[in-house]
Amino acid sequence: NVRPQNALLFELGNPNGNLFLLDRPQTGLGDVQIKAGRPIGSRGRFIVEGEVKLPTGAERILAGSGSTDLSLTLLRSQAVTVRNRPAGYYWGLGVMHVGSPDRMPFAAKSDAYTAVVGGSWKVWPKWGLKAQIDIHSPFYESDFEEIGATAIQATVAASLKRATGAIFDFAVVEDL
Repeated sequence: NVRPQNALLFELGNPNGNLFLLDRPQTGLGDVQIKAGRPIGSRGRFIVEGEVKLPTGAERILAGSGSTDLSLTLLRSQAVTVRNRPAGYYWGLGVMHVGSPDRMPFAAKSDAYTAVVGGSWKVWPKWGLKAQIDIHSPFYESDFEEIGATAIQATVAASLKRATGAIFDFAVVEDL
């Protein structure tokens, strides 16, 4: 099947036919995520984060999962100094309880596990650099690697702190 250059085709199917087809650009809001965290432990170096993801996105265009998901993550951070500038690193482990989406025809797992490791360095008074690796176990029982295998993402970012106290992050995220 030959497609014109820059044509969109995202197709999921089995021998019985198409299960999902996206062949033109779509726009829409995704699922809403609400997250809260609290420092715990000695000097607040541990943080417990809880999150709920509500199924507000349009599942028909894959802007939402179609299920409510809950997660709990334990993070640890450590401040350090690099070349006389503030820096730090962090890591975390978490578990997600995921609902069953209607759209995907694969057996969804009820729990997924996450891990994160990263660091930051305030290179100049207003600018900082960040890097992070995120990993999560598969959400589906499938031989289809894109949804049935462990996912790993790398993020590289720059951070700008404004005089108002607002922080802008500029990031590039790559699925490894």
